[in-house]
Amino acid sequence: MSQLLALVLPALIDLLTPAIAALIAALLYKWTGYQAEQKHMLALQSALQNGARLLIAGKTVDDAITYVERSVPDALANFRARDRPRIAELLAPHIAALSLPGKPAGLSGAAT
Repeated sequence: MSQLLALVLPALIDLLTPAIAALIAALLYKWTGYQAEQKHMLALQSALQNGARLLIAGKTVDDAITYVERSVPDALANFRARDRPRIAELLAPHIAALSLPGKPAGLSGAAT
């Protein structure tokens, strides 16, 4: 029995080692890729929120878009949202949430 194990076990280990290594690598890539995406999402949401706050401070929508472009270029690239109309679209809910009563903030000044 031990001679059979001595013959089979090394071959089995040689066969399973690459598969286990590939599985570990795939899981690690999936986990770190998810972490990077989450980081980009949080950074983009923060920049959009801050961009919307610029409107309350008297800046224009163009200023808010420019702020977002400069703040998180990697996140915008990750989500394929580098064009100004798309950024304005992403800003809209943040602007609506921060609109003051009687003084609605709109996207009429957004560049296309």
